[in-house]
Amino acid sequence: MFFGENYLTLERWLSYYYQIKETMNVIKKVLAEANELHELKILEVGVGNRILYSFIKNWLTAENVKFKYTTVDIDPELKPDIVGDIRKIMLKEKVDVILAFQVLEHIPFQDVRSVMKKLKSCVIIMWLCQFLTYLYIFL
Repeated sequence: MFFGENYLTLERWLSYYYQIKETMNVIKKVLAEANELHELKILEVGVGNRILYSFIKNWLTAENVKFKYTTVDIDPELKPDIVGDIRKIMLKEKVDVILAFQVLEHIPFQDVRSVMKKLKSCVIIMWLCQFLTYLYIFL
């Protein structure tokens, strides 16, 4: 589903490039501003094909950053750490960065505000519309 020729287009790869670039920029900012960050906690909503996960995990490991990367997805076949609808999941701990790329279009508009309130974090990066724009929310 996420690896077919029709899915992995040039435009999709360009989208991954910007997702990775912006994620790295935000993580660098969070790490620079952290007073006593013992472990960077990242939550990715929507697992997809794990390209973002793989890159960020390898980058943080190479940089010797201690981190915990948790994934959430509604589809159990994608093998996320947490299976469920982000609108209904209660997180047990605060995270430092939430990544939700190309996810908003799958959430009913009337539920977006409640999801944002529930996901209290330092930084949330959300890709609002595929290939168009992104949003940082610093809380």
